Amino acid sequence: MSVAKQTPSRVGLGVNPAVSTQRPGAGAPRLVADPSVTPAGPAAVEAWQRDVLAVLRQICHLLERRRPPARLTHGDRARLTALLPAIAGALGSDWFTAREILESDAPAVRVVRGALTARQIGRLLQRAEAATVEGYVVERGGFEVGATLWRVLATP
Repeated sequence: MSVAKQTPSRVGLGVNPAVSTQRPGAGAPRLVADPSVTPAGPAAVEAWQRDVLAVLRQICHLLERRRPPARLTHGDRARLTALLPAIAGALGSDWFTAREILESDAPAVRVVRGALTARQIGRLLQRAEAATVEGYVVERGGFEVGATLWRVLATP
């Protein structure tokens, strides 16, 4: 058997489909390292590098798929399109709670928040988490006195 036709596990990549297992609900095999196999010779090294690159591409693809799907309605997007730039303008990238948005003195924030309650603002931000809306993304950052901390960042 030539080196170029060997499977990734045989040239040192350590991916063995027979040993790989499925993580519940993931739908993709887990990669298992096999440190006992190493490439030998220039042809084996090149094959190994190609296999490593293929696995890295697969890992990147799987990581991109892990992003939570956007759970935003058209109404949510419309509200966030007005609210996120106002929050970013008033607070920058500082952490805040939904209550702080409700109590904000910034005119732009007061105008766009309308009659929303702190709970409605918090749930809207929760749905918007990790979704890009008109160049802004919402991040969750922990808790402060039982309230979730949020921040709005401009995406490049």
